[in-house]
Amino acid sequence: MEVRLFNGTRWRRFGRLGFALELLLGGWHLNRRMHNKAWIADGQLAIAGGRNVGDEYFDAAETFNFRDLDLVVVGAAAGAVAAAFERYWASPFARRAGELSAACDGGGGLPALRNALEAAAREPAASAFLAACPDDRNLPGHLGRRLVPVAEGAMRIVADPPEKARRGLGRGAAPGRRRPRA
Repeated sequence: MEVRLFNGTRWRRFGRLGFALELLLGGWHLNRRMHNKAWIADGQLAIAGGRNVGDEYFDAAETFNFRDLDLVVVGAAAGAVAAAFERYWASPFARRAGELSAACDGGGGLPALRNALEAAAREPAASAFLAACPDDRNLPGHLGRRLVPVAEGAMRIVADPPEKARRGLGRGAAPGRRRPRA
């Protein structure tokens, strides 16, 4: 598994201090990020929308929950979501997380994440949430009650180009470097 950050600065490799410097000195680029959210399966099915990953987005928080919408698309629309993702992934503004984050130096990787998720699932607080989740065998029926079919040609996937992040860097400047002043 590989994680890339779009338009992340090299300051992040200095941990919290670097993040503070990025906020303090790098405000010009903070909104030049990729904030699209999509789960894509083989370019044939995509779930896109505003949902983040956190208890508050899955009705699992005790105090407050968000009501985000997701869109499940198949066919050509799913391919368009995948193409937009690939443009960002391959962009020179996308850098491997290990190049930018001090947090990546600790090791662990996917096995550590898997262990943490399994431990969280064993927590007593997870029991009520997991019990309320639909049975995997009935998932298609559960989803079918919530999906609204839309004709294939009735939607268009739109995404800003990754080059939009170039604004503010100066003409011809490489990502992550400011153009020298004359």
